Amino acid sequence: MLIEAILGGLTIFINWVISKIPDIALDNNFTSTVTSLYDIWHDASFFIPIGWITFCIAWMFLVYNFSFCVSLINWVIRKIPTVE
Repeated sequence: MLIEAILGGLTIFINWVISKIPDIALDNNFTSTVTSLYDIWHDASFFIPIGWITFCIAWMFLVYNFSFCVSLINWVIRKIPTVE
C-alpha cells in the first residue's frame, strides 16, 4: 500500500511536469518553429545550464567510445594466434 501511494504521487508529479512542456508548432513556417525551440531552450537554460549538460554528455560519449575502442583492439589482438 505504501509503494502504491509513492508510485501514485510520482505518477501525478510526472504528469504535472509533462503538462508544463509547451506544444511545439511544426508547421510550414520554419522560422516560427526555430523561434519556439529557441524560447524553450532559453527558458530551460535558466534552471539547467545547457552548456554543462552538453559538456557532460560529450564526456559520457567520449568515455564510452574509448572503452569500446579498447575492447575492439583487445578482441583483434586476441584473434592473432601467436599473441596471448
